[in-house]
Amino acid sequence: MTMLKKLLIVIFSAVGLASLAQAQNSSEKTSYLALEVNTGRVLWSSNAEQVRPISSLSQVATALVTLDWIQRRGISLDQAITVPMAVQSIKKTNPLNLRPGDRIKLRDAVFSTVLAADSASAYTLAHYVGADLTLRAGGGDPIQLFVAQMNKLAQSIGMVRTSFVGPHGLDVSGRRSESCAVDMALLGMYAMQNDVFPFIARQKSRQIAVETPAGVQEHIVNNTNPLIGVDGIDGIKTANSLAAGPCALITATRQPVKRTNAAGTSGIYNQRLIIVILGMPDAGQSNRFTFAKQLVTDGWREWDAWQRAGESYANQKDFIRFPSKPVHASGSRPAQPNIQQQPVQTQPAPSGVSSDFAY
Repeated sequence: MTMLKKLLIVIFSAVGLASLAQAQNSSEKTSYLALEVNTGRVLWSSNAEQVRPISSLSQVATALVTLDWIQRRGISLDQAITVPMAVQSIKKTNPLNLRPGDRIKLRDAVFSTVLAADSASAYTLAHYVGADLTLRAGGGDPIQLFVAQMNKLAQSIGMVRTSFVGPHGLDVSGRRSESCAVDMALLGMYAMQNDVFPFIARQKSRQIAVETPAGVQEHIVNNTNPLIGVDGIDGIKTANSLAAGPCALITATRQPVKRTNAAGTSGIYNQRLIIVILGMPDAGQSNRFTFAKQLVTDGWREWDAWQRAGESYANQKDFIRFPSKPVHASGSRPAQPNIQQQPVQTQPAPSGVSSDFAY
């Protein structure tokens, strides 16, 4: 029996499961995966290809499509956008109490989406970006066009078992956004390569201003991930719903090291883990975070052991290949676009890059 399964049994026993067999059966309902980003080496996994609801983890894709569109179109993160009429139907996941006609900066809407699982802000982002897509496509529904880009992003990075149905993670006409641990790990890898997203995801809280008919309303949104800052954990997102159960997409980092890859090339590499937990049995919401911390600890232990053993690539099933260059850095943080309070000037699309947006 693995150390991780033992941990799950301890967790479930602590909340009163009747027997060891019941604990093992409950643990097997959870999908989880831990991998090292640069090599794609899978360190721990169970049910990692099982397709299941992901609730507001889908908002990671919403934020990434928005940030990619902002970069491609040269839009300022200080651009204020208008909350659309349809947001009035979103009741439970609207921490900023957004109402149709309110105005919020793109930057703040992304922050609230990522940190606070804010479905109203996610929908507002999708509607704003989707309106531009509609204009360029000569027609169509803004939300549907935006969600189509979410699915195209998924396809472009190899998320073959993923289907997004909305920008917020809520059910749409009886359908749910679904994915698996392998695919969510790929999305996490893509997210941490973005110039802006890592900064957002590692914030513990954010002050946000919303322009309303009654004046500017200030809000503090807190990160739903209590592990931020613990054991090198600096992202990415949590989710929870009746259908999906408690979920977490976690990343953790250590100091960069010099190492030689399978091709014989030496370089300074970031050390980063991606942890995915989907459908943790409903035995207390803190359990996924206890389990995530253990996956980080055991993930680093397994990663170190694999390196000491000679870094064998013989079994390709032990690796998840990201269809892009590996994350690799000099040890210093890359320059971040200005996503603080200072104004950011709108710039034209980069030279040689089409103003059209698509994956």
